Amino acid sequence: MEKNREIPSTNYRIHNCHVHLFSIDHIPAYFINGLISTRRAKQLAGKKTLAKALLKIFKGKFNRYSAFLYSALNEPEDIFKELIAYYPSNTRFVPLSVDFDYMEAGMPIRPYLKQLEDLAALREKYPDLLFPFVSADPRRPDVTSLVRDYIETKGFYGIKMYPALGFFPQDPRLHELYAW
Repeated sequence: MEKNREIPSTNYRIHNCHVHLFSIDHIPAYFINGLISTRRAKQLAGKKTLAKALLKIFKGKFNRYSAFLYSALNEPEDIFKELIAYYPSNTRFVPLSVDFDYMEAGMPIRPYLKQLEDLAALREKYPDLLFPFVSADPRRPDVTSLVRDYIETKGFYGIKMYPALGFFPQDPRLHELYAW
């Protein structure tokens, strides 16, 4: 699909409820695999030439990974600006943060709290378009306070939980958050 084309207007509003606006710097060092770190992948990709080549070479096979890398080489706002070019102007977006800090795949260059700051800044800049969710991982100390702060004072709209990163939704450390 071509971006930046004229998109027909709609009588309804689209809500894209699953958007990730984090860059490769927010992703754990060994998220892609155990052999090549995200830092090395970023160096290899340079100015996206490797990612573009992979998209062409492996179209239909590995393009999910090369598209992920291509997108992740951008800053969150650039990712968002590219994304909105594909949608009608009245579309709303729900970026989901992901707390990768405890998944034991190496620390990201920009840890989770920086990811939240980046999302909060985007929320402030695009208040009518972005409705972010804060990720809750029970392994994070004082996770309830963190979630409450981002929802009550920083304009976040909900909670994202991703147990596939290594926790159970019934973890007792989440009881306080559930009670809130």
